[in-house]
Amino acid sequence: MEQDTDNNAPAGQAITRVLATEREAQAQVKQCREEAAQQLKQARLHAARVRQRTDHRITRIHRLCLAASRRELDALRRERHEALMERLERLQPDEERLEQAAQRLAMELIMGEAKEPPP
Repeated sequence: MEQDTDNNAPAGQAITRVLATEREAQAQVKQCREEAAQQLKQARLHAARVRQRTDHRITRIHRLCLAASRRELDALRRERHEALMERLERLQPDEERLEQAAQRLAMELIMGEAKEPPP
């Protein structure tokens, strides 16, 4: 029986080494999981900061575009208003021409077809 114990000694040592290696491997796997969880946490924090910066930049660009659009629209409205005012001025008869037309009409009504007033 002592011989069986001696024969089993190398097997027992091998089993002990295997179990120790397995414990070490499990500890390393646990450490890797913890490191991976930490890296994932850091990556999520970084992604959140990137997303926040991106949102701020997009908001800023939207505001700049809106302000530029408003300026352009205001300029177009001013140009349109100025063009309409110029056209209105051109369409409004001047006082002298209006007075002459009124006199001609009055003469035609008084004298009929005559073009010149009597002397």
